[in-house]
Amino acid sequence: MPGIPTLFNVLDDTIERLTMSPDADLQDVGKVMKNQSVYAHLGVIGPTLADFIPGEPPPPGELGGNPYLVIWRQIIGIVGDNMVAEKGLLSLLSRMREIIDRLDEIAEAEDLDALQTLSDDGGLEDIEDVANGLQIIVDQIPGIAVPVAVSIGSAMKPVISVSVGDAVPPHELWKARAQLHWKNTGKFVSALVSRAEAANDDRFRAYAYGYAASYAAKTGASPFANSIVGGPYRTQWWRHRWINNFIAAWTHGYQGAGASVSGDTMTPPYADWPDLCDARLHEKIELPGIDLQDVMGRLWSGDAQSDILPSDFTEFWIAAYQDAHGPVTATSAVREERLNAAYLMTWLVLWFQTSGDVIGCVHRFETLAPPADCGGAPPWVDPTESGSSGGPLPPPTPNPEDFVEVDTAQKVCGFILAIIGGLIFLAGGLVAGGGAIAGGVALILGSVDVDWGKLRCMIYWYRQYLANGLRGLDQLLVYAGFIYPHTQFLGNDEATADLLGTRYDSGPNLVKSRRPEVFPATVWDGTPASWHLAPTTFEAPHTIGYYTTAYPDFFLNNDATNPLTNGRVRDGGSWPVATQAVVGAMALPVQFGNAVANAVDVLQHRHGALPDWNLDGDRGTAYMTWQFKNSLYTDPVDIEPEP
Repeated sequence: MPGIPTLFNVLDDTIERLTMSPDADLQDVGKVMKNQSVYAHLGVIGPTLADFIPGEPPPPGELGGNPYLVIWRQIIGIVGDNMVAEKGLLSLLSRMREIIDRLDEIAEAEDLDALQTLSDDGGLEDIEDVANGLQIIVDQIPGIAVPVAVSIGSAMKPVISVSVGDAVPPHELWKARAQLHWKNTGKFVSALVSRAEAANDDRFRAYAYGYAASYAAKTGASPFANSIVGGPYRTQWWRHRWINNFIAAWTHGYQGAGASVSGDTMTPPYADWPDLCDARLHEKIELPGIDLQDVMGRLWSGDAQSDILPSDFTEFWIAAYQDAHGPVTATSAVREERLNAAYLMTWLVLWFQTSGDVIGCVHRFETLAPPADCGGAPPWVDPTESGSSGGPLPPPTPNPEDFVEVDTAQKVCGFILAIIGGLIFLAGGLVAGGGAIAGGVALILGSVDVDWGKLRCMIYWYRQYLANGLRGLDQLLVYAGFIYPHTQFLGNDEATADLLGTRYDSGPNLVKSRRPEVFPATVWDGTPASWHLAPTTFEAPHTIGYYTTAYPDFFLNNDATNPLTNGRVRDGGSWPVATQAVVGAMALPVQFGNAVANAVDVLQHRHGALPDWNLDGDRGTAYMTWQFKNSLYTDPVDIEPEP
């Protein structure tokens, strides 16, 4: 289940190869995708769009419907205005940064008049409002964290993941995500292509060609990720999302840096790779008319989203879906109005993860050098480090005598303390369970004798305090699987979430495939915050999850180590597993050539029938679509072809 950034990487390389092809038809395909880039990128998201297809509305006051949508609603609730609070994290942090930047300018210019103006213009009141706004948000966090934790471990559990001996619900009751990954996968691609070309609409063509690239990518990339996870999405759903976030950070950085791989050495090194934190990937699927605050507000209120996807596009999509899956009814998981909602939610999550507008690329603050003569960092500068009380050390109450003969600077310190204290209360509430808002600023103006050097140093250390507090929040969201890690950390053998008291592998251990000794894992028990642990129990009979140890370039676009001749997605094979060779008594499954080569190959032969692969790579690599025999989950697992 490759992440959206990885699928975008596949698309970009595919378009480049198509446009450079000597084949006129492939050039035309590439030109259509390039000219209708938004629809091509929306297409390559493929079945992943179904992550956010809404379920039936839950009863008032209860969680229900699509659990992944419910989880993200809780997270977005602290970001937007008039949701959890009147002012959300987006506007509060934006105002924080504005004020600190302004204070920095004032101190650098040694402009006492500007300090007076800042006070006269209501700067102090703004600071107090920001601090109070953060406290209101933090007060709501326990009520948000509990349903999110419950949803990850239980509500997010796929409906097809049942206990041994239990019946698996009929596919009519499956969520849209399972439908699109497990049922008639090749037939749906063919239906999209056929209808798009019959309509002679380049938007539809670009979408269909992008979806075909997604189909090719998922067929080969899902088993790659499964080998790291230890099992397929069906049994290890949240670990899958977490691992694929690391793979996405790798592929985005690798492609953006034009990197090469030799053993475990990257050239250029990871520190020079671009990050996803400000890649602004939401813009790649952005259609006219989207309003951020409107999308967040409607998500929170439960009102229907504004119509952004054109109606003729949703009609085209539903018609192709019916060609492959049968009639859409009032109870079907996929309906026209739900496509629009899923599209906008996908756009919103990409904005949260990659715009840089909320938390931002906080790790980059660490590279800023302090002003001259500032000395070493004070002990309180990192709120993610616990003090003797068990909580983060708060900044000290400023002593005006350190800066001025009278108290102008105390007010300046108070500005900063109110901002940073508010953030640390937030970071403490999320990460360390402690911290408080600093306050009590004397409103005395009139001094002219400021030690500007000391003031500049103080502003610098408080800026670092802000960065470190946000870094703690960033680390928590990476650990929880909601945002992507920074590429500079991919080279670490081990990363530490100090404040959670846990350690988890990163770098090679989270992005490099392996050949599992046993595969696939049994169903995760949903224990909170345990998705970073590799599974230890496995289904029978065992299968082959993957048999190559490599970095993600292997499945992405490496023609040297994984050429198309390693396996064509369009070729199919005998059910249930397409095999390529027999070694001893074992038939080895096809592992497939790289995603880009296969995407080009599928598009070149797009008018032929395509195999129905299980796009989750479940129960192993090169498995075609299947269902549990007699609709029962047994031990050992017994499967049969889907009807």
